Amino acid sequence: MIESNIRKIIYVIPYIRRTMQNFYTPPELFNGAAVTLAGDEYRHAARSCRVRVGELIGVTDGAGRRVEARVETIGTSSLSAAVVGDLSGKGEPAREITLALALIKPARFETAVEKCTELGVRRIVPLAAARCERGGARPNYLRLRRIALEAAKQAGRSWIPEIASVADIESVCRGGGALIAAAKGADLRVREALARFPGAERVTLLVGPEGDFTSEETTLMIEMGAVLAGLGGLTLRAETAAVAAVALVVSAVSY
Repeated sequence: MIESNIRKIIYVIPYIRRTMQNFYTPPELFNGAAVTLAGDEYRHAARSCRVRVGELIGVTDGAGRRVEARVETIGTSSLSAAVVGDLSGKGEPAREITLALALIKPARFETAVEKCTELGVRRIVPLAAARCERGGARPNYLRLRRIALEAAKQAGRSWIPEIASVADIESVCRGGGALIAAAKGADLRVREALARFPGAERVTLLVGPEGDFTSEETTLMIEMGAVLAGLGGLTLRAETAAVAAVALVVSAVSY
């Protein structure tokens, strides 16, 4: 009986396929029908993930292109794979989403970057607001970009979000498109606020610090065309508000 069960397990094992793993490589390493992994991504694939010849992997250039590729060769410093399918844009929101999040404590800002990257943001702007927390004024760009890269790979993104320089509210609002500011107590929901911008291809979400935007900042945003939207009746931390706002926008737009 035991031997019979073992034989059944052995028979099934070859048909078990692990989830396709995702990697990044710069555009110049996409070469027609082939793609190459080198450097850190090669080491991650070959040593940490232990990909094998014949295995299917996902590869993105972080700028909109993503492919499914079959590993052909694994050398001592690079890995080569043949492109078998184009996955560019698959799962990405139909509108380009920018998140302008007020500077908060680094660990919490990093959480927002990770989760909002997984949800589909295209660009993240550290926002200088009047009530920003102490200790939140010096973003570690290298670390934030690494977090965005890893989150984009995990989610199977075609885009790796840009981590922009610190900007003020006026600069962010000049970017145009649909401007939505998360504000406690606002009458409109995010979906209703989006409806005020029919045909807009880009959405910019402004999320304030723990103490919210000041009345002067709110007035400025409205004067520059932003619409205020509420995120429910509870008081959210800034990083939670950012994740909630992005998720509501993604759910409101078609794929």
